Amino acid sequence: MVLDVRQNKTILVVEAQALGMIGVIRGLGTAGYRVIAASCHEDALGLQSNFASEAYVCPSYDSGDYLVWLNGILAEKKIDAIVPSEGFLLAIQDHFEAYTSLLPGNVDKATTFKCLSKSDVFHSFLSADDQSLVKHHIPKTIVVTAADEVPTEKDLARLGLPIWIKVDACHARGVDNFGTIIKADTQEDAARIIDELLPASEKILVQSHEVGVKATVNLCVHQGVLLARSECVATHENPHTGGLTALRHNWVQEAMFEDAMARIRHLEWDGVAMMEYKWDAVRQDFCFIEINSRFWAGLHVDLFTGINFPQIQLDAFFGFSPTPVLGAARYLTVRSTLPADFGYMMSKVRDRKVVLRTRLMTFFGFFGLFLNPFIKSDLLFPGDRKLYWLQVKKFLGELFR
Repeated sequence: MVLDVRQNKTILVVEAQALGMIGVIRGLGTAGYRVIAASCHEDALGLQSNFASEAYVCPSYDSGDYLVWLNGILAEKKIDAIVPSEGFLLAIQDHFEAYTSLLPGNVDKATTFKCLSKSDVFHSFLSADDQSLVKHHIPKTIVVTAADEVPTEKDLARLGLPIWIKVDACHARGVDNFGTIIKADTQEDAARIIDELLPASEKILVQSHEVGVKATVNLCVHQGVLLARSECVATHENPHTGGLTALRHNWVQEAMFEDAMARIRHLEWDGVAMMEYKWDAVRQDFCFIEINSRFWAGLHVDLFTGINFPQIQLDAFFGFSPTPVLGAARYLTVRSTLPADFGYMMSKVRDRKVVLRTRLMTFFGFFGLFLNPFIKSDLLFPGDRKLYWLQVKKFLGELFR
């Protein structure tokens, strides 16, 4: 039986403090895999998951001890595969080839790190053939390199306002610039920020603002074959003006899915990916924002609706020939209650631009959602519900500290 074979496979899941990685631990654990959870945070919820066979507090990535610890745990526990994060991949970048045999998905170094870079991804799209789908449904974009001059205010004016300025971790020189995203409200501010960032940045992505709510197309591709697919759209974001998804539901959006597949093929990506979009319900249109070539925070929507992405990817990696799952078994709304949906509520209640009646409805609506039996909570997962209550305890402790 495949289950028996899975029980003989040991998987290292890093960054067990992240909601998406908690979903990975649960997905693999329910499938029968032996999961070892790791995090540099002692209070990481994933370390206490019932689906983790063992849990370890590891050194931080910027510690000189991390690779020593990693190599030790790989040998001691006879690890068969690693589920990586962006931080993990950056930590092993100089030794990437030493770990490729343990990494599911794309193990081509150039492709892996290209897909971690917003600048490189959009440069690839902009350089595509004029007839390519990937040149459409994207923000107005300028990619600035260290050898370039700061764009003129006239160039920046073509982007409209506000302007988003982004520096990828893989192109930032020094930890202070790790994953920088800055919003500029004027062309003058944008030019100043770019000028300040350039000395510490190999590349800077400068883009127009796109209206809409966050929507995603989630994919698992193995050796060019689509094995799993889902789509999701946000109802609440924290803050309410746009940010972390707090309340979302799955749906089907064929045009967005086709767009996502065109981009995956263009990038030659193999593995799991969350393709992030802005969905404008008024215009019934979408705009691609970024690829997250790793497991995503909203993974529990898929687990609850019968698409176990972690199991499917690891089954394919080990040659177990999983049956493709290209649609959800049901439609469902899932909530990241604390702190995300609480943050959505507070951001809206505090926003004086929002009319009082709407602010009051949002405040009472936050508590009313607890009474809705049809809304799931990420952390209230069957067989692992204690993580929800641990998070409640932690949240209340910080709130009243």
